[in-house]
Amino acid sequence: SVSQCIEQRFVWCERTSQTQDGRDSTATFRLTTRPLLIHLVNSTPNPLERIPYGQTHRGLAMSAVGDSMYDAIQPSGSAWMGGLRRTGADSCPDDATTGKPEADCVANELGHSVVGAVLRFLPNPGAPTDYAGAELVFKIRVRTDGVRASTCQPLYRPTLPPLTCTVEFSGANDGITTATVTVKTSGA
Repeated sequence: SVSQCIEQRFVWCERTSQTQDGRDSTATFRLTTRPLLIHLVNSTPNPLERIPYGQTHRGLAMSAVGDSMYDAIQPSGSAWMGGLRRTGADSCPDDATTGKPEADCVANELGHSVVGAVLRFLPNPGAPTDYAGAELVFKIRVRTDGVRASTCQPLYRPTLPPLTCTVEFSGANDGITTATVTVKTSGA
């Protein structure tokens, strides 16, 4: 029977109990993940969509499940993308007697995580101001200690009314971290 956690890159394992009944041993484990989610809110008059291959990520197992940024994000709509943060390189110390990671270790060290994307503004002929052809570039970083940083830049013709982009973080470093990216016109 298994009595210790098997080290994994994107899943944290904690042995919660172990019982010995004669020759049989039973252990229970708790497996958890540390997702990093990006929620994009489109408050512009144009639909947005992520450019194929317009994505970068490091320290994340990106998930296609629930990734809706490749679809057109309509005005006043939103979309999601994200993945699982990876465990740090020194997540569990080795047990001196076995040479393997300690059985009771909780792998809570996080790797540095980065995710970024480029989105394109699609045409909206009925809008008073049409930002078609403009782009939105964002990058989200979460350090191992939970310190969060971001850049978000709309790229558009300077003759158009200003677009702004903000990023707000919520959640815990040892649980779900969400970065809400909001792009809007100056009047919205």
